[in-house]
Amino acid sequence: MSVLPNIASTGLWILLRTWTGYALFAGILIWAMLDAPHVLWQADPLWLLAAVPFILLNLLFQVIQVRIFLLDRGVMNPGWQIPVHFTLKKAILNVVMPFRTGTLLTLRMLTNHYPVISIDFVGFMVVASLYSLSFSILGAVWLFLPGVWFISSLILFLLLLSVVRHIPKTPFGGCVWPLFFVTIGLFATFTAVLWFLFQGLGHALPPRETVTTTVILNALALVNITPGNIGIREMVMGAIAPMLSVPITVGILAAAAFFSFRIAIVGLLLWGMEAKMFFSRTKDRLE
Repeated sequence: MSVLPNIASTGLWILLRTWTGYALFAGILIWAMLDAPHVLWQADPLWLLAAVPFILLNLLFQVIQVRIFLLDRGVMNPGWQIPVHFTLKKAILNVVMPFRTGTLLTLRMLTNHYPVISIDFVGFMVVASLYSLSFSILGAVWLFLPGVWFISSLILFLLLLSVVRHIPKTPFGGCVWPLFFVTIGLFATFTAVLWFLFQGLGHALPPRETVTTTVILNALALVNITPGNIGIREMVMGAIAPMLSVPITVGILAAAAFFSFRIAIVGLLLWGMEAKMFFSRTKDRLE
């Protein structure tokens, strides 16, 4: 009987975190727009829209990440449709569900179409997260320590990957280098997105400050406080804005623009895929 109260309290805690995230997002965004409306009026839409191709590239690298997993598990020709559909669906669900449970719910798409098991993909994502964390650490070393420390850290990291690659039966050891280059792509495209968003809001960031922002948000993404860290990401961006020599409102609006652009692009792509699949199934039934 004691299990039911625990389930109820857990569900209440999840709902609390979810609605707190959305309330925080709405509150911070409204405050930023009321505090500095001129930032929105003076925004350059062309620079803002220039971030869209890099958001698409970032999604493409996520799709490639899924294909790397499937190829490592022995799937000879995984194709593109299922990995793309899976990536888009989990991106939407992870914004409305806590603890990245959206990924867990969409795993059935992979297990139904390929001879893989869910726990393997969970392990793969843990490994991918470690790569992302390593890049954040390397970025922090580049930012705050002398160049020789960065070069030494990079060489050490590459040597470690080479050793791991050749250790027998290392989980996902065969995809060490593909994961390495995909992580570079994810880091670079995210950095480019941030640069264009700040540029569009009238506050161009130098490369060093842009990388600083990427490192911080990259590390934040590893800790899921609210669904998709909505509200938290905007609060953090506002907090670090003075360190970047930009107004707090600009930091908040840049984070909100990233979320809005990304969710709109993912939503449109997912809607297009679902519509195409629906019409394809309808056509097959009619024939």
